[in-house]
Amino acid sequence: MTHLRAKTIAVSLVAGLSLAACGDDGGGESLSKEDFIAQADAICADHGTQLDAIFEEAFAEVDETDMDDPQAAAQQYAGVVADSEPVMRDQVEALRALEPPEADADELNSQLDALDAAVTEFVDLTEDGAAGDEAALAAIESDVDPFAPVNERASEYGLRVCGSGN
Repeated sequence: MTHLRAKTIAVSLVAGLSLAACGDDGGGESLSKEDFIAQADAICADHGTQLDAIFEEAFAEVDETDMDDPQAAAQQYAGVVADSEPVMRDQVEALRALEPPEADADELNSQLDALDAAVTEFVDLTEDGAAGDEAALAAIESDVDPFAPVNERASEYGLRVCGSGN
């Protein structure tokens, strides 16, 4: 895996985690779509900054030649993903706490389910690659992005920061 591919996956991770979705705990008044988007995008920006810092620090001193061995790269990358997983899970919970517009609750909850699954798939993929699993290494090398469908749905909903990949 090249350093560029690792950074591409890192950017995809931040983008994927920037999907806004929410829970319906019935405890509060639902937000308007505009307010929901504004609050979700603020959560995404905050957590995206945290994730960027983790990935930038981890890859600041990585030599491109160190990333030529797919398993060695996956081992380094798995450590970064393990460090970032708590931030990923915290973001999901922060987004769950938002009260979605009533008309959009089912779609947004479906998006949150997809985000949860993508986070798990991403973590598992990096762990399996670090352990030498050939299928996982091939997926990592091909830049498989479990967050792409989640990002697309977020963008279609109208989110500007969440799911943007920036």
